[in-house]
Amino acid sequence: MKTFTSLTVALLASAQAASAFQSWVGSNLYYAAGLDTDQQDTLLCALSEAGVKVLRVWLDGEEANQKGTQHVAYPSLEVDYIGDWDDTVLERYDDFMVNAKDYGIKLQISPHSWNALDAGDVYTEKFGREGFYNSSEAADMYKGRIAHVLQHVNKNTGKTWAESGDMIFGFETQNEAMNGLGADFLQQHSSWHCDIATAIKSGLPASTGEGSIPLVMTGGGCCDDTSVQDAYFDCEALDVIAIHTYGPSEFATDRLTPFVDKAIDAGKKLLFQEWGVCYFDTENNNCPEGTALSDEDRAANLTKWAGEIGEAGIPWMYWQIIPNDDPHYGYDFEIGTTENIFESFKEVALAAREYETPFDFSPWLL
Repeated sequence: MKTFTSLTVALLASAQAASAFQSWVGSNLYYAAGLDTDQQDTLLCALSEAGVKVLRVWLDGEEANQKGTQHVAYPSLEVDYIGDWDDTVLERYDDFMVNAKDYGIKLQISPHSWNALDAGDVYTEKFGREGFYNSSEAADMYKGRIAHVLQHVNKNTGKTWAESGDMIFGFETQNEAMNGLGADFLQQHSSWHCDIATAIKSGLPASTGEGSIPLVMTGGGCCDDTSVQDAYFDCEALDVIAIHTYGPSEFATDRLTPFVDKAIDAGKKLLFQEWGVCYFDTENNNCPEGTALSDEDRAANLTKWAGEIGEAGIPWMYWQIIPNDDPHYGYDFEIGTTENIFESFKEVALAAREYETPFDFSPWLL
């Protein structure tokens, strides 16, 4: 295995001689519920060959045929008002998670996204964007959504999702909570994550009989410093603190190692839950259009930045791998399983296992 930098080694030694474990990688696909069985197999087979252990998915509704994937549309979990349940997305993931397990991959569940709130969903209609985070009524109603998800019974196994640690890696509080409300608002309301995490934790069993109890985690922020608020490290219910960032300076090993040390001291795990390599020659975190980079340049960026994250000792999840050619529109970090660049991703993902991490995720991986 590749070892940590000298700074990280010194930090680990001072943190009660923390043990080193094998790192790992995951991926994201927000519209995964729309895939048919053949598309699932295409994606899961490719991810498995790349050594991917976890696929992060969302429970928001999506229109059909996104990112060049010819998938079906499906409704949001709550349709016309809060508590108006349509379990289509849950039932589709009932099948998906059983299939994924056969490929050695677990699902990570994001029960709600800032993207849906920002777009004006049922929670926005009732509480507004800021009100969703500073209203006790909103928190209680959102906890109802959490409970509904945890208590949903997988039609294939007869187990609730809370009991499905053999197929579910973990549950997060919300994808990129408060992302558009500014750093001050986020800091003032950072305890929101702990409140929701506590609700998730209280809905999980003491044991599952098969597999681990799913982890409880945050859903990242707009960048690394907003992803790692002090309050998160003090929250007993949070097992994992997730980092999201697309800025290359924030991939740097020496920038990330203080977060690693802080997590070790707090008894938490870190996960680089979202990052990606822009298809265009623009700034990596400003990626809507531009001149296409060559596969060689993208592969070089992929290798460099994954290596920096790996040297810091943080497992990572790529945004995002799709089961078809990437059509290259919108913010474009996608890598298609059918493209040459996927072979570069596969090499980088498999090489990630050579890095050490102080965070032991092994009980939660297949």
